Amino acid sequence: MNAGVPVVFLSNGQTKRYHTDEDEADSLDYPKITREAEWLSGVVARLGQASTTPTFTDDEADHEVEAQTLTDVLQAALAPDGLVDSLGLTAESRGNIQSDLDAVEQIATDLAGGGAATNSDVRALRTATQRLMCFAGSSYEEYICNYF
Repeated sequence: MNAGVPVVFLSNGQTKRYHTDEDEADSLDYPKITREAEWLSGVVARLGQASTTPTFTDDEADHEVEAQTLTDVLQAALAPDGLVDSLGLTAESRGNIQSDLDAVEQIATDLAGGGAATNSDVRALRTATQRLMCFAGSSYEEYICNYF
């Protein structure tokens, strides 16, 4: 049922150990979990102190911010010692991330110039995000991430 209340879903992805016999407490990154819990506590506190209930607005400005942020993340992934290098990804994967970056940069430019996001733009933003999450999450073999 659509109650008109927005939902926030947070995840830090999965690892190949997730829900296997090797998924043990000693494999967790406790300092990272602590930082995430502190951040999430702040989000919950601000939501709890808000004077109005948050609402969902399908505002093109969100797509612009998403494109700008995703540009930064993709550039960092491709930079020396970034995600591509640290995971030892193949030339195919690097090429796909570069293609995603090229598309996202164009979308960011169009939106910054006053354009509206098309369905194709939204699909490109989602594809770039999902591909990068696939690589970073390490749950899947590299070739699977290139199917996005």
